[in-house]
Amino acid sequence: MNFSILLGIFEEASVFLRLISLVGFLYLFAFFWSLKRLVYEIFFAKGLKLEKFQTKSGAWAIITGASEGIGREFSLQLSERGFNVVIISRSKDKLKSLSQKIENTYATRVIVHTMDFSKSKDKDYDALNEIIKDLDVKILATLRMTKLVIPGMIRRKSGLILTMGSFSGIFPTPLLTTYSGSKAFLTTWSQALAEELKPEGIIVQLLNSYFVVSSMSKIKKPSFFVPTPKLFVKTALQSIGLKRGASTPYTTTPYPSHSILNWFLENIVFKLSRSYFLKHNLKMLQKIRNRALQKQSINNT
Repeated sequence: MNFSILLGIFEEASVFLRLISLVGFLYLFAFFWSLKRLVYEIFFAKGLKLEKFQTKSGAWAIITGASEGIGREFSLQLSERGFNVVIISRSKDKLKSLSQKIENTYATRVIVHTMDFSKSKDKDYDALNEIIKDLDVKILATLRMTKLVIPGMIRRKSGLILTMGSFSGIFPTPLLTTYSGSKAFLTTWSQALAEELKPEGIIVQLLNSYFVVSSMSKIKKPSFFVPTPKLFVKTALQSIGLKRGASTPYTTTPYPSHSILNWFLENIVFKLSRSYFLKHNLKMLQKIRNRALQKQSINNT
C-alpha cells in the first residue's frame, strides 16, 4: 500500500481521536465541576439572607398548606425571623392553633384564611385578594398565588417566590402520574417565571425535595434521606440562591442528603439508563401501594 495513503489514514484517525479526546475532556471537566460545586454549596456556601426581603414596615409572607408539615414549618420559621404571615389552609382548627402559637411566641402579626384550593372558585380568590392587596408581601410558597402578588412585587422591585418541587418532577413516577406531571410542570414554570421576573428584582426559586416526614408521605420517623419538616425548612431558608445538586436553573435541592441523591441521579444514573430507574420507581411504589391497601383492608375488618 502506498505510504502516503497510510499517512492520510493515520492523520484522519488522529484528528478523530483528538476530537473524541476533547469531547471526553469536556465531559469530565463538566462532571467534576458539578461535583465540586455540590460539595462547596453543601458545606461552605451561604444562601441569600432573608433580611434582603425585610422592610421597615414589616414584610409579609404568604404560606399555603400552612396547617401541617412543611407549610407549618415555613410559617413558624419565617415568623421567628421577623416576617408577618398570612397562613392559608382548609383546616380552620389547625390554623387557629398555629396562629395562637405564633402570636404567643413571636412579635409578629398573623392573618388566618381558610381555603381549600382544590375546590376554590373565583370568588374565593377575590376574597383572598382583598386580604393581601395592601400587604408588603415578600415570600411566597405556592403557584396560584403569584398572580395576586406579582404586581406589588414589581412596584417594589423586590420579592421572593418559593415553589415546592419534588423528585417526581425530575423523572416520571408511575402510580403517581398526575402528581409527577404537576411537579414537572412546576419545575419548568418556575424556571420560565424566574427568568421573566429577574429584571424586576424578584427571585423565583423551586425547592426540590425527596421524601420528608409528613402525613402525605406516610413516613413517621426521620432517617438519613428523610428529614423532618423543621430540618427541611431550615436548610431551605439557608439555600436561597444556591443549587445544591440541582442541574436545572433557579432550582435548589436544600437538604444535604437530597442534594447528593439529586446530583447522583442526574449526573450518573440518568446518563446510564433512565428506563431502568423508571422500572425501579414503579416497583417501589407498587410495594408502598400494596402495604397501604393491606393496612386499609385490616382497618376495615
